[in-house]
Amino acid sequence: MLGGNSRTMSLQRVYGQLPEKATDVRAYLEKNAGQFGLTSDSIKGMKNPVVVRVVDDIQKKDMKKLVRQFNESFTQGMDPRTLQVALAGKVDSKVLGSLTSIMRDDDTLNSALSRRDSLPLIRSLKTSAHPA
Repeated sequence: MLGGNSRTMSLQRVYGQLPEKATDVRAYLEKNAGQFGLTSDSIKGMKNPVVVRVVDDIQKKDMKKLVRQFNESFTQGMDPRTLQVALAGKVDSKVLGSLTSIMRDDDTLNSALSRRDSLPLIRSLKTSAHPA
């Protein structure tokens, strides 16, 4: 399992202790069954339906990235410091190579990023932080 522990625990609580919420989950899954490759009748036949993401052919080098992506929250915002730490974890060797190519011996990061020749690096940072 690469991610989703919190979602799993939440669904266990919903199905075990919150029947009105369990009804909402089931209704949503029945209504949207087609987008998960299912039918509403197949959902109706399940005791506690849950959608699980299955990833085939994972390369070991991609596992860390997948764990981070699967555990990113779509509903909770991060404080600025936590966001910056999370984005820093996405910096790859291409970005670091771009940084070393523009840095001069007497540069600070600020001075290097303030020059026009830093634009490729800035683009790399944006791409690394928000892949298409």
